Amino acid sequence: MDFQASHAIAACPGKACIVIGCVPAGSTVNIFTVSLMRVRTFLPGDPNFTLAPSLNVGTITWDGNNGDGNPVAAGFYLYVIDGPQGKNFGKFAISRSRNGP
Repeated sequence: MDFQASHAIAACPGKACIVIGCVPAGSTVNIFTVSLMRVRTFLPGDPNFTLAPSLNVGTITWDGNNGDGNPVAAGFYLYVIDGPQGKNFGKFAISRSRNGP
């Protein structure tokens, strides 16, 4: 995901973001660097969590900022979803455009 690109998706009107989907209701989502330093935590009830009540799952929308509100560096990141049925994890990369939008 290139956070400096000029594209955006419906979940983030006017800006770029990462959307983690199929997050079970009541889950906690943590984002880590590859050296396992926690970057951001989304707790149940977080305003960035959109729930589809009929499915009991939703999405987490992340703007690429750490817990202090500062943009994270380009690189590889891990996410861990700790939900009612156990833990799931994944990985993704963030790139920063050299030329800017």
